[in-house]
Amino acid sequence: VFLPALDWSNVTNARNALAECSNLIFIPPLDFSNVEVIEGAFVNTNIMELAIRNTGKVTTWGYSCFGGSHARKITKIDYLDWASASSVYSGIFNACSSLRFLKVVNLGKSAVKTFQFQPLLEWGKGGEENRQSLIDSLITYSYDRASAGMATATIQLHANTKALLTEEEIAQITAKGFTIS
Repeated sequence: VFLPALDWSNVTNARNALAECSNLIFIPPLDFSNVEVIEGAFVNTNIMELAIRNTGKVTTWGYSCFGGSHARKITKIDYLDWASASSVYSGIFNACSSLRFLKVVNLGKSAVKTFQFQPLLEWGKGGEENRQSLIDSLITYSYDRASAGMATATIQLHANTKALLTEEEIAQITAKGFTIS
């Protein structure tokens, strides 16, 4: 099932927006310009790729945003802006074991101190574009917490993902005010 373009311009809460739509396999890029809460929005869908735009106002990235038993099929999530994120729950990527491409911008700009990416055991694997999404998220487009005088934040990665990073890349991440665990 393909979802036609929807107007999300008045939506502020995307809690369980498309949850349990197990027949849903494709959706066009979503514009979340006014969304402030995303929780369980894509849980138990069969979507393989997500393009979400304008998430800079989202304050709450709730539990199991992209989780559930069908989340194993998600291979790509493009463009999550965490500039306003005051809550990024630990289970946001539960069961996303096939996710290879994830682009996050403004990682670390908010007061959130721990980013849990451990369920993403494939992040960065399967080609240069996927690896670049890892580098872009953790280095290129992450916020420089150190220069802003913010406390160090922790990025928790699966061992498979951490192994893809060079010592130089880990040093760049550390210089921006993060520790990798």
